[in-house]
Amino acid sequence: MKNTKLIPIMLAAMLTLRLALAQVAITEIMYAPNQTASETDTEWIELYNTGPGAVNMTGWKIDNYSFDPAVLTPQQYLVVARELIDGTDADTDSFQSVWGAGINAVDGYFTLSNTGATVILADEQGNLVDSATYTPSIGALKNGKTLEKTD
Repeated sequence: MKNTKLIPIMLAAMLTLRLALAQVAITEIMYAPNQTASETDTEWIELYNTGPGAVNMTGWKIDNYSFDPAVLTPQQYLVVARELIDGTDADTDSFQSVWGAGINAVDGYFTLSNTGATVILADEQGNLVDSATYTPSIGALKNGKTLEKTD
């Protein structure tokens, strides 16, 4: 009987340790760029690994949209772009066409609202990792600037 109670405690401890070591945060949001006519293609969210270990982000989601797999090493940034390279849509706009190809970035497939929203980052099990709420009243509405999360 004592061993059956120990297993859930050990599993909870391992999960807590895993979450404590894998600290990924939303650090910046570009929700309303003004560089292109089809601005949604150039939207992006920046993530940062504040933890001491690498994080395998396979299966992670932003606002219930899976993004391409990536491994985020300690103190590394990753941009999750709405459209990393131009797809089959009518325009030629993409993250790389505006911001360049030398940035650690993956495709994200989401769309950010210009009227404000809460961006939710979830791990492969659907656990909330981080979130950030924005509104146009705090800035970055079609002025070429981003919102930086500082807390």
